[in-house]
Amino acid sequence: MIRTRRAFATAMWIGAGLLLAHRAGADPVSLRLSWDAPPECPTSDDVKRDVQHITRVRPDRPPPMLQVEGLVTVGQGRYRLLLLTLRDGQSGSKQIEAQSCASLSGAAALVIALAYGDGVEVVDGDAATAEAEPPLLPRKEGAPVPSPTDSGEPKASAPPSTLWSAWASGAASSGLLATTGFGARLGAWLGNSDWRATAHGTYWPAHTADTQGFVASFEAVTTEVGLCRRVTTAALFACASVEAGAIRGWSIGTTRDGQATAPWFAMAPSIVLAVPLGIELDLRVEAELAISLGRPRFSIAGRDDIYSVGQFVPMGALGLAYNPRH
Repeated sequence: MIRTRRAFATAMWIGAGLLLAHRAGADPVSLRLSWDAPPECPTSDDVKRDVQHITRVRPDRPPPMLQVEGLVTVGQGRYRLLLLTLRDGQSGSKQIEAQSCASLSGAAALVIALAYGDGVEVVDGDAATAEAEPPLLPRKEGAPVPSPTDSGEPKASAPPSTLWSAWASGAASSGLLATTGFGARLGAWLGNSDWRATAHGTYWPAHTADTQGFVASFEAVTTEVGLCRRVTTAALFACASVEAGAIRGWSIGTTRDGQATAPWFAMAPSIVLAVPLGIELDLRVEAELAISLGRPRFSIAGRDDIYSVGQFVPMGALGLAYNPRH
């Protein structure tokens, strides 16, 4: 009887150990995935399933929550994936190109699995790599590239997905007002992963300065519209814009104080850096050089000009952007 109880207890301990070991290896990884792809591509559930299939959680080092955004576009017969990851406050990005969307999603699953770090073991890495990165045939000059097709599915002719973002920034300028000016900016842009149409408006509150022995104040409102193109990385854009505004100035303490408002127009090339902070939040940094098409001048009756807007007006802005990705 005692031997039977001991054997039963031993079997229970062994069974519990096997169960715990099984559960440790079968626990799913923590993944929040935002996936935007043409209809012929695998869905977000498919990608999640692939990630679960090739990963195993290590029982001694549970993995952190991983946030991932994937954007798939198609053009010139090829699929392109922009993948953004966020883990423990550390962001990363990866761009992948393939001839089929299925192999692209397989590559995405492998990148996501590796992004977990030491807390997750990739159990099928070699097979996933072989499936995700098929050999590419060399292209011949002038030879057309056929559009990728999937059996029983529509051809890959869907346009790139539309993206939009809105932001609020603090801005600074030199040469617009009589002294270094600081303002508040609101803006938005709309487009795809490569091209963005942009528009923003900035209010420059009154700044008082001593110009040529006279005290005067200046304030301005400016607006800007333009087009931006992604360059080098997923977060850097080069923009070309036109800017228009109204600058108001008034004198203080003169024999006969007065005020005037003048229009201002400029061409404004700029560089924009959008750094992902979270799944829908970016840090936006902007550097701009406005080239005045006309230089408003302010003067007091009977005297020379006391101030004129600069020919070149450098501007900068720093703020946060709401960047929803579906």
